[in-house]
Amino acid sequence: MEYLWLYITVGFIIVVAVLLPTSKKVVNESAKRKEYDYARRAYIMTQAEMNLFRRLEKVAADRYYIFPQVHLSSLLNHTVKGQNWKAALSAIQRKSVDFALVDKITLKTAYAVELDDSTHNRPDRQERDGRVEQCLHDAGIPLVRLRNVDKLSDIEIENCFRLANEQRSGQVVGR
Repeated sequence: MEYLWLYITVGFIIVVAVLLPTSKKVVNESAKRKEYDYARRAYIMTQAEMNLFRRLEKVAADRYYIFPQVHLSSLLNHTVKGQNWKAALSAIQRKSVDFALVDKITLKTAYAVELDDSTHNRPDRQERDGRVEQCLHDAGIPLVRLRNVDKLSDIEIENCFRLANEQRSGQVVGR
């Protein structure tokens, strides 16, 4: 009977020794597997945003770099002394503006631009817009909100930037 337990123990050790490297290999292979699949988007902007981008190039590209789809965390410093920086970052994460205009000489953010389409009429979107507007205002970044850009002249668009700089407000301009 003693030999039977010895054979069982030795057999168990051999089985574990043979299977253990295989199980580690399975774990390592599963760790290498990609978690999600992604596909390339055709464009980084909607057609309306592309149209506005072209208009902004006409009226502002001589003075400003125009960056599309800029996250607030790239524009705003959330690590302000005396506040919970994790909560401050959380409040702006996953929020962006359609464009940021950056001075070509100083490389400082001069304006944030939002293209207000029909989705900006929804209550949840208006609440989000209000929070974004307040954050930018507090940081001293003028927000230009444009609606019906195709009905505005280039001069009217330029005037929107002047007005935003003077008022530092998020007043929607457009017909």
